[in-house]
Amino acid sequence: MHRKDVIWTVLIVTLVSLGVQGFAAKRADLYDEFETLAIVIEKVRDNYVVEVNEKDLFEGALRGALLSLDRYSAYISPEDYEEFRSQTKGEFQGLGIEIGVRNSWLTVIAPIEDTPAWRAGIRAGDRIIKIEGKSTEGMSTQDAVKKLRGERNSKVNITILHEGEKKPTDLSITRDVIPLLSVRGYRRADGVGHWDFFADKEHKIGYIRVSAFQENTVQELDKAVADLSDAGMKGLILDLRFNPGGLLSTAVTMSDRFLEDGVIVSTRGRAVPPVTYSAHKIGTYKAFPLVVLVNNWSASASEIFGGAIQDNHRGILVGMRTFGKGSVQNVIPLQGGKAALKLTTARYYTPSGRSIHREEGSEEGGLIPDITEETDSEAEMNIQLLWQRLGTPPTPKDEKDKTPEVKTPKPDETPEPEMLPVPSEAKPKKAEEFVDKQMMRAIDALKVIIILKEKPAEAPKVEPKKDSPAA
Repeated sequence: MHRKDVIWTVLIVTLVSLGVQGFAAKRADLYDEFETLAIVIEKVRDNYVVEVNEKDLFEGALRGALLSLDRYSAYISPEDYEEFRSQTKGEFQGLGIEIGVRNSWLTVIAPIEDTPAWRAGIRAGDRIIKIEGKSTEGMSTQDAVKKLRGERNSKVNITILHEGEKKPTDLSITRDVIPLLSVRGYRRADGVGHWDFFADKEHKIGYIRVSAFQENTVQELDKAVADLSDAGMKGLILDLRFNPGGLLSTAVTMSDRFLEDGVIVSTRGRAVPPVTYSAHKIGTYKAFPLVVLVNNWSASASEIFGGAIQDNHRGILVGMRTFGKGSVQNVIPLQGGKAALKLTTARYYTPSGRSIHREEGSEEGGLIPDITEETDSEAEMNIQLLWQRLGTPPTPKDEKDKTPEVKTPKPDETPEPEMLPVPSEAKPKKAEEFVDKQMMRAIDALKVIIILKEKPAEAPKVEPKKDSPAA
């Protein structure tokens, strides 16, 4: 058999093994392109500077084809599939960051609180420019996750560039089990697990921050809302800033808690039937004024919830235009379930029919708040540092006078994650004076709503009738 025929046969066998034999049969007009691909692989195999594996070249071609679609579609090889399946269950060990790709660079959408990444000072908007000394430019999120995750107590070296800064920072971080806690209050109360859920006790304004949409999020939210209601809450601020999203089912259930009826979200795609999720009266919280805080790092499930609240006029959105991650990915098994294709098949739409998805560089998509309060990268940094301070349990009275022991690492010693400080250039000059303007706008908006709600309606003034003059 001719050598080219051998390459062609290998290509067809590979396509068949990936479950696309029907595609090759239906599109005979693409045979020329397939043959060109086979020839390119042959030339690379025979002439590249070092020996390469044909299988790796075919996988590279598959990955490249999907990268040409969008940043969320991907080919998942047999070697990566088990890792991918563990990620979808939310049971993993790693750094504790949600990442995406912006302008060809890995970008942190949000760090998960109380994780190694959070303690190391990694913030939303940071670029991860190197992993173990190798550039991440053009790297897929799937490949990055594989490199960043690992066994507990193992270390990974990364180089990050904080948003708004020019000098990169090298970090050595020890991986750990990532906690699933997703509901937090305004400040720590009396212990690690206890939160004060009031932002303004005088006006009975509650505050709940949801950091991700996970399996137990709604149960955690139910308890927080119940405690606030028992304490006389008159209005609630639900903070979804820096929330990268999570489970669709959790976003729908959480929206349903605030809505008695109406559409929550719908999905539409070219080759899949449309799906609409609606609210039900059973299980709905008692009505109270609601403000949802969002910013440019609120994504996916956060936008589903925010869109449902905004379009159903259940509350108002305060902050900045959201990220715009509104696409649906289906996982299609390949090779008998050994590999998979993660493919964007539909997009999310708010109840009024707005597409949540935002193409890179486009002005369309995302959610536009009812009240806009812009922040810059320095303010975003300060908000996250403020959360760290408010989230630190108060010092016991008998330990307030003790001088904390400070360990100075040796010159050749790499500090442990809990010792890694926030880079000096990232520390606010007057941290104690920082004011979260978005938070203040949310509180002010709720005060007005509460006052108007409680103000008794004045009876219309009726002028007494005058006697008609005699004719």
